[in-house]
Amino acid sequence: MDVALFVIVALAVYFLPTIVAWRRQHQSETAIMVLNLFLGWTFLGWLIALVWACTGNTKANAENNAAMVAEFLSRRGQN
Repeated sequence: MDVALFVIVALAVYFLPTIVAWRRQHQSETAIMVLNLFLGWTFLGWLIALVWACTGNTKANAENNAAMVAEFLSRRGQN
């Protein structure tokens, strides 16, 4: 039982960047998962994946940016 719990916690920590990217709906979540899978065993690869997962490149931000651009263009067309 203790070994199983340790394995589950260890896997959750190892795949933390992937979990963060998935929960934040990051646009590059597949690339983050691949980086995490193959280079996560190195601390530097894991850290890069985690920082990348925490960046603002999410689907919600992309929708907000598109709305702001559309609003800007519509205002510019009115003047």
